[in-house]
Amino acid sequence: MYYLLGALILCIPALVNGYPFVYSDTGTYFTTGFDFILPEERPIFYGLFLMISSLRLSAWLIIITQGLIGFFLINECFLLVLNSKQNSLKYSIISVVILSCTSNLGVSNCTLIPDIFEGYFVLAFALILLKKNNRIRTLLLYVIFLMGLTFHSSAIPIFIVVLSVLAVTYLSFKKKFKNIEGMKFMKQSYLIMFVTTIFISVFFILVNGLFFKSYSLNAFSNVFICGKYCETGILKYMLTEEEKSGNIYQLTIYKDSLPKSAQEFIWDPNSPLNKVGGWMKVKDELKEIAKLPYTKPNYFFKNATSIIGGTLTQLVTFKNGYGLYAYADWSAPYKAINMYLPHEFKLFCNSMQQKGELNFKYLDFAQWLILCASIIAIVLLIVKRQIEEKMVVFLYLIILFLFANAFICGGFVNSIDRLQARVVWLIVLIALLLIGSRVEFKSKS
Repeated sequence: MYYLLGALILCIPALVNGYPFVYSDTGTYFTTGFDFILPEERPIFYGLFLMISSLRLSAWLIIITQGLIGFFLINECFLLVLNSKQNSLKYSIISVVILSCTSNLGVSNCTLIPDIFEGYFVLAFALILLKKNNRIRTLLLYVIFLMGLTFHSSAIPIFIVVLSVLAVTYLSFKKKFKNIEGMKFMKQSYLIMFVTTIFISVFFILVNGLFFKSYSLNAFSNVFICGKYCETGILKYMLTEEEKSGNIYQLTIYKDSLPKSAQEFIWDPNSPLNKVGGWMKVKDELKEIAKLPYTKPNYFFKNATSIIGGTLTQLVTFKNGYGLYAYADWSAPYKAINMYLPHEFKLFCNSMQQKGELNFKYLDFAQWLILCASIIAIVLLIVKRQIEEKMVVFLYLIILFLFANAFICGGFVNSIDRLQARVVWLIVLIALLLIGSRVEFKSKS
């Protein structure tokens, strides 16, 4: 009963909207999953999740499933700090109400793209490291971990950054870590997830090499990297300098008319990229251009500055509602709902999103307010030394993931709100966990 209630609370934004939210990528995910088509630019697994969780009947079943996963993870987090299962369920219900109404958690949970699994993936990873469970709960956590690792193409590089920093942290403070309770179990769990990540990475590389002749984690990652170069102006600079050296690319002719944003460069039908033939035709050229900043010092320093700037920008870029506007009848999301869930098409068309009536100003204000309050609460509890050792590790993991997410997305792709919004709510969850544990402690003393 608690789990269903928690899942429904996480679906509040969709209930207000009148239908789950769709994004420009939603149509591709439906097509790949429902028709079993291997996509060029993303993993197929979230598409398969959409097909399975919807039962080919309803998009509502998808977000309820996502909500059940979210509530399970939040409850597991409270079980980490509380002894009572009943109290953990009550605190979890209160927390999902707060998070669903004052953060991006509810919106991400109700959107038919895999963004929500970045946050769920983080929690699964932290819980596997810090909490010994029975076999069924442990299995569930590993399943969610694998879902998060395989649903979105950014998950693996983000996690590789996290694993690398954790390894360096451990080696740098090895003596101090020996005193942490359950350190042996944490090392074993880390090793399992490390090996799993390597295996999944090799699998993706082989699949992309076999089907798309590109041995990389994402067959078209160079498109997104060059989109970032375009947005920061580095692409124009490199094309100009390379032209002086006699290296002419197909994009060189458009060096003075490049778009201002990565989104335009990649997706606009009239962008220079599409004028020269699109992703497939210039795939090898983009691969060569993507490597330029790492072969010449003058390019390298400009790119390094761009990566740092993009990371910092992404850290504070997390407004709600990015891309959640009304979609025209020729768009992929519109066609997908009409094709795969025709009996819900009228409901979709009558949603606030499709009528252009969505407004996230209240949620954005509430999110900043609750986030600032959460940071203050966490800092105060740390200063007063009222935070348990395992929660210090938990907090470190969350902060590390937030920076890794901003580093990979903002530093190498482009800084857009939804990419950080999908994980920033984890700070609020940490504050709620710490406050809940203090309330429980005082009630017993």
